Amino acid sequence: MSLKKEIFNKISIPKNKNDFLSIIRQELTGSYKLRSDLWRHEIYLELIFDLVNFSLSKGFREEQLLACSDLFENSIDLIRKPPFKLINLVDYLTDNLKKLSPLLNDQNLKRFIDFLEETILTHFNLYKFVFCFEKDDNTISENKIFYSPNKDSYETNFVAKPYNVWLYDQKINLFDKKEEEIKLKFQYKREQLLNAEENATQLINFVKNDAFGEEKPLDDETMKKMIDHFSNPTLKITKQILEIDLEEVCYKIENLRKKQSFINSEAEHQQKGKEAVSVTPKTKKK
Repeated sequence: MSLKKEIFNKISIPKNKNDFLSIIRQELTGSYKLRSDLWRHEIYLELIFDLVNFSLSKGFREEQLLACSDLFENSIDLIRKPPFKLINLVDYLTDNLKKLSPLLNDQNLKRFIDFLEETILTHFNLYKFVFCFEKDDNTISENKIFYSPNKDSYETNFVAKPYNVWLYDQKINLFDKKEEEIKLKFQYKREQLLNAEENATQLINFVKNDAFGEEKPLDDETMKKMIDHFSNPTLKITKQILEIDLEEVCYKIENLRKKQSFINSEAEHQQKGKEAVSVTPKTKKK
């Protein structure tokens, strides 16, 4: 189950990640037909994608990429075997890189070794866990899967959290972020109207005080009508500002309602989980 020469042209053409994965999913699916194991196969495909993307970006020739892919896939297959340890992987790679070196120039050989170091060597225990643990795939406890930021993350003073706790925090943060977005959106609308209102007020003052100087050519009644005419926009703007205030409150209330509904739902889910545990009969020790 490895990349073949006949599909090289399909994957060597620049594509987005989903297109690429779709191609190799068809070519490398092999015996991965059990639904419970498909998620592992998807991780495997992601690893192959990383290798191919890396090799193509570094200008590896077709035969170089296929040879590297073959070695990389064989290494993953060995990691899948429970007795296989990191020292065994190092020995395997050392022997096979010597055989591979005539095909690769020194620069590409070093690049491939760096790729192996950054993936299966550095994260050997992680891949070992993913591909080898025996627990039922559908009953893995989320409390035991820990989230940690990647090396490019800007998070500081980070404390590792169980995945479900981290996910809960992320969803709460989305509600908080949404509320801030609502605030900024209506603040911008309000500022636009206030600017228009200020311009209208300045126009009214100009008509009242400066347009005609001390000697106004119009009688008081006509002047009053003119001022009223220019005042209409300010009254309309004031009404619009009130409408915006009301709309903002409605959006905030709806966002708060969804947030509280999510919190209540999670609390109910946790409570049901505790009740289920409390009523589970304990098996007697023989």
